[in-house]
Amino acid sequence: LLDLVEECGKHGAVYEVKVPRPANPKAARHLFGTGNYGKAYVQFVDTAGAQAARDAIHGRMFAGNPVSAVYLTAQAYGVAIATMEEEKQQQQQQQQQQQ
Repeated sequence: LLDLVEECGKHGAVYEVKVPRPANPKAARHLFGTGNYGKAYVQFVDTAGAQAARDAIHGRMFAGNPVSAVYLTAQAYGVAIATMEEEKQQQQQQQQQQQ
């Protein structure tokens, strides 16, 4: 997470970083690539920083996978974060039901 903040911070002021994590860490491998898992959301203070970071990071390799960096509007970012929170709550409920 810190390396993401550092790299993105080279291109603009980072306001917030959100990385979806499963309620049960043991499920991470199974969930990677589904829903929001395997994604990172970086909110910048201004649009110029977001665009500069996107241009610099898109296509780079990370953990053996190419990075697909896209610019989200504030509204799309809000929807993504809300979806991320809903997914986590659903997992927590499933985990509680299994106990």
